[in-house]
Amino acid sequence: MSQPDEDRVTVLLADRATQGLEKEEWDELQNLLGDSQSWENGDFDLAAAALNLSNLRTVEPLPAHLHEKIAQNALLWLEVNDTANFRVSHKAARRAEPATPTPALSTSVIPFPTRRAPWGQRAGWYLAAAACLALAFTFAWPYLNGKSGGAPEIARAQLLARGGDVVALNWASTGIPEGEGVTGDVVWSQSGQQGFMRFRNLKPNDAQRYTYQLWIFDGTRDERYPVDGGYFDIPAGKDEVIVPIKAKLPVNQAALFALTIEPPGGVVVSKREKIVVVAKSL
Repeated sequence: MSQPDEDRVTVLLADRATQGLEKEEWDELQNLLGDSQSWENGDFDLAAAALNLSNLRTVEPLPAHLHEKIAQNALLWLEVNDTANFRVSHKAARRAEPATPTPALSTSVIPFPTRRAPWGQRAGWYLAAAACLALAFTFAWPYLNGKSGGAPEIARAQLLARGGDVVALNWASTGIPEGEGVTGDVVWSQSGQQGFMRFRNLKPNDAQRYTYQLWIFDGTRDERYPVDGGYFDIPAGKDEVIVPIKAKLPVNQAALFALTIEPPGGVVVSKREKIVVVAKSL
C-alpha cells in the first residue's frame, strides 16, 4: 500500500470510530484494505471508547466488590510494571520478542505493535493505553501516595491485601428495629491499629436527632469502658457505606465491635441503650 493510501486509510478508520462512515466511504475503506488484516486491530475504536468514557459526568456507582477487585489488580499491575520494567519491555518489543517472559498478570495486557505502523494508527493505540494507565492510577493512587484520606473502599481493599493479622468479622443484628436487615463486616488490623466498617442497608440517620458510634471492647480492659471508635452519619440513597475506624485509644485485643445509636456528636461513655449490630472476634 502506498503512502497516500495509508494516509487515507488512517482518516477513514478515525472517522469510522468517531462519527461513522457513509456507504461510499465504507466501500472505499474496504477497497483500500483489501485482504490486509493488520489495520483492523481496533486501535481507533479503543481510543474513541476511552475518550468517550473520560467525558462521562453521571454514572452508576461501581459495586464495592468489583471496585475492590479492580483496585487490587491495579496495584498488582503497577508493582510488576514499574518504570524501569516498562522501559525495558517497550524497547524489547520494538526490537524482537523479549528473552525473558513478562510475569503473568491477572488481567490481559495489549502488546506493543511489532510492525512500525503510520503515526495515525500508532496514535490510536497510545491513546487507548494512556486511558488504561490513567484508570489504573485512579484506583491505585491512594495506595501509592500513602494518604489515609483516599476513598475508603480503596483503603479497605489495601488493608485486606496486606494479609497478616488482618481479620474480617461479619455484623450480626441484636434484634432491634434499627438493625433489621443490616449486613456487612468489620476489617481490623491489630498490628496496624487500623480498620474499616462496611454496612449494607443501615438506615440513614437525621444528624440533628442522633448519630451512629462504634465501640471496641478490648479483652485487656474493663468492659464497662470500651474504646471509642468514632461516630458518623449515614447519608440517604446509599445501599453500601464504608467508614474508617477512628479508635481514640490503642486496642490491645479487639474482642467485640458494637455499633450504637447516640445523641448528635457522640458520647464519651455509652449507655448502650440501642446496640444496632455487633461483630465478635473469633
